Amino acid sequence: MRHGAAKESVSFTIRHFQKSDLDWVIDRHDKLYAEEQGFDHTFRPYVEGPVYDFGATLKPEKENLWVAEAWKGPGSEGIRAGMIAIVRVDDETAQLRWYLVEPEYRGVGLGRTLMKTALDFTATAGYKKVFLWTVSQLDAARHLYIDYGFTLTQTETHEIWGKTQTEERWELEL
Repeated sequence: MRHGAAKESVSFTIRHFQKSDLDWVIDRHDKLYAEEQGFDHTFRPYVEGPVYDFGATLKPEKENLWVAEAWKGPGSEGIRAGMIAIVRVDDETAQLRWYLVEPEYRGVGLGRTLMKTALDFTATAGYKKVFLWTVSQLDAARHLYIDYGFTLTQTETHEIWGKTQTEERWELEL
């Protein structure tokens, strides 16, 4: 799929992940959440284990991870700009995970394109509900979840990843 964006004549391609993307998913979550949210070294294993499990046990008819690539012009190489995944919980429920847009590609609709890609897949895969966990300080993401019809269903405040966090569970009935 090809999607245009207005930021410096950049266009985006959304593709299915390759095994070589898994380390990038882990590294970008580790580094970006440390830089932007102050998460400590305990966050990496929280992401790493499930990402590798996903890659090892993938059920392609029910799960996927998409990578957005930015293209800055003819003949340029794609630069990984974002990601989103749908992970099977059971036959009727999926979890949206590893949703991230690189800072330089925010504000151009890429997050919405990734969300639409993932939610379209959940409908095709026959899920009845999708949920996600996030932290309360991710305001832009929370607004996007609301725009797509997710409802906040649970909050938990505790010490995790080096600081006091309020984790939130959001659900969408399909």
